[in-house]
Amino acid sequence: MKISLNSINGTPVFTVEDPTSTGGRVFGGTLDRSKTHWRFPAFPPFVERVLHDLGKVYKPLEFSPEAQAWVDTLKTEADWIEYASQVKLPGPFKNYEHQAIGLGKLLHNYRYILQWEMGTGKTKPIIDLAYLLGEKVLVLCPLVASRNWEKEVRKHTDRGLSPLAMLGSRGKKLRILNDHDSADVFIVTYDTARLHGMPSIAPKVMKLVAEQRGYTPPDSLKRALIRLNDPAIQLRLAKEWLKGRPAKEIGKEARELAHGSLQWITQLGCSVIVADESHRIKHIKSQRTKICMRLAAKFPRRYLLSGTLSLGDPRDLYPQLKFLAPYVLPYDYQKFCNKYVVYSQWNKHVVVGYKKLDTLNKVVTGISDRRELDDCVDLPERTTETIYFDLTKAQLHDYNQAVEQMVIDRPNTEPLELQNGAIRLNKLLQICSGFFYSPKGGENLCDSCPNLRKCVAQGIHPGSPLCILDAAQSERETLRYATNPKLNMLEEFLDDLLENPKAKVIVWANFEAELDDIEGLLVKKKLGYVRVDGSNSKKMSEMEDTFQGDSECRVFLGQIKTGISVTLTAAKYTIYYSRSWSLEDWLQSRNRNYRIGQTEKTVIYHFCARKTVETQQIAALRSKQDISSSLTKHVNCMLCVQYPTCVKEKIDPWTDGCILGREAKKRITKVGVVHLGEDTEES
Repeated sequence: MKISLNSINGTPVFTVEDPTSTGGRVFGGTLDRSKTHWRFPAFPPFVERVLHDLGKVYKPLEFSPEAQAWVDTLKTEADWIEYASQVKLPGPFKNYEHQAIGLGKLLHNYRYILQWEMGTGKTKPIIDLAYLLGEKVLVLCPLVASRNWEKEVRKHTDRGLSPLAMLGSRGKKLRILNDHDSADVFIVTYDTARLHGMPSIAPKVMKLVAEQRGYTPPDSLKRALIRLNDPAIQLRLAKEWLKGRPAKEIGKEARELAHGSLQWITQLGCSVIVADESHRIKHIKSQRTKICMRLAAKFPRRYLLSGTLSLGDPRDLYPQLKFLAPYVLPYDYQKFCNKYVVYSQWNKHVVVGYKKLDTLNKVVTGISDRRELDDCVDLPERTTETIYFDLTKAQLHDYNQAVEQMVIDRPNTEPLELQNGAIRLNKLLQICSGFFYSPKGGENLCDSCPNLRKCVAQGIHPGSPLCILDAAQSERETLRYATNPKLNMLEEFLDDLLENPKAKVIVWANFEAELDDIEGLLVKKKLGYVRVDGSNSKKMSEMEDTFQGDSECRVFLGQIKTGISVTLTAAKYTIYYSRSWSLEDWLQSRNRNYRIGQTEKTVIYHFCARKTVETQQIAALRSKQDISSSLTKHVNCMLCVQYPTCVKEKIDPWTDGCILGREAKKRITKVGVVHLGEDTEES
């Protein structure tokens, strides 16, 4: 039997002319539409099994010259790992051993899973893969990870690759989609993929046609409407069809409207698709999962990244493995469940257990590389990463107003005046966290207080227990924004980190309003936690014991100034939701789980609003500068985009190299304007 080599959408496949069912006995065998040829995967990690089965089923075998040349030139996985360990890559950071191995396995295998725990650096092998292949990559990821992917691509390639994140309103996303030629790595959130991934008709259009005609739109109308990714235009054209306009005429208008522009992500023409935190597509019935699986079918190379593919329920694996290839699990979902799930004999919908998991584990092991933090022996004992997010329009307005005019608008009252730079800095930090404090009493009561500098440095707020002023005089209210992107990002992070039932997390925050917001989130998600702030710090020992010893207590929520003399080694993950200006608070809190008793490697995540004062704050704390004095002496340094560079190069204010004197207005950090450069980042 003659074996030929063909390519389908860039995917190498073997083909055999055989109208019988014999090809179904070969792994991955698929009968084409003409039902005259069988197709088989001709690429790793499946090609060896295919060649074995072909040799058993079809005798004698005869390969076409192209097919024989392909088989002869296939490198082994070991060859690719050796290549990945030696190849010169851009960027300032050399791969750790496990990253080089991972890169080699990705180069070798067209379909693969990196089951790497959070903090092991699984984005870098994908970025290196994109660089070496020279092909466009589509990354599907949670919203919280989208900006981080942009940052990582730039950092690890010395800007040799251009990332582009599809974020914003529907119109903005479509404009970004049509700017795809400028991008090498296209970053899309899972929800964006659900809405804009594959050609589809808006639900309200389907509903309208069904109500007026009693059936779904005919194929001719569907083909016309799916050319356009605009529900309003789809609805208009559908209404015109219902009034008698021919579908052919509607199709012509749709082609003209869509001419020269991309409407759907599937039109991008990428060769590689990556599902980051792929457990986000583990629910087989969700629209998100269905769209992502359909989208993946268009790509030759498909990869999953996740530290927790499944927590014991084999049903979580089904859609993720189908994302890679339909023949990884060559049966439908019901047959899969019958094979691996045990149902109650009294109720077929009640799951009472699982079976044959060793068989399923072998399938996963054969196409994946698994790493935990402690497996990566050359990783630092503690890894730090900054996670960026964008402010909302309302936050941007108030932030820029505070920077430029020293005031913040308030609803139904006069604007809040910020009487000095130190107060302004704290207000900017509050805005970044989705709120700001507004005094009810005398608004200028702090200005003449002798403790102003101390209070700002130590995070003491008007009306708090440590405030020396009269409580009634210093009463305040908390004004919150309708949307809080930082809190939303924390929710997504907790979902990922706590997917592992044994994982625990420390969350540090500065302001009481932040602690209240986070506590509300933990209650909503029904997560066990302890909260320590200035009001109950005397119970720290009791809280510590609960967190350390109670398996149901998953989160330690602490005000950063209380992070002294407490051991929290039960957690290997720390999240800085926000920070105070105190260097002592910073140094003390970051070592709470990095001490004697910690047996695992630890990871610290810093949440940071892009190109805001939080960037300068993190740069100062990392350089171990006592910045409390700057809050009164050199306030503008904290608002200057040049500050991270000054910290690194030890440039003092108003000396040679300082840009404040001559160009201060241009350089002050105003969100949304042109800056000198990118945010300072840490590997």
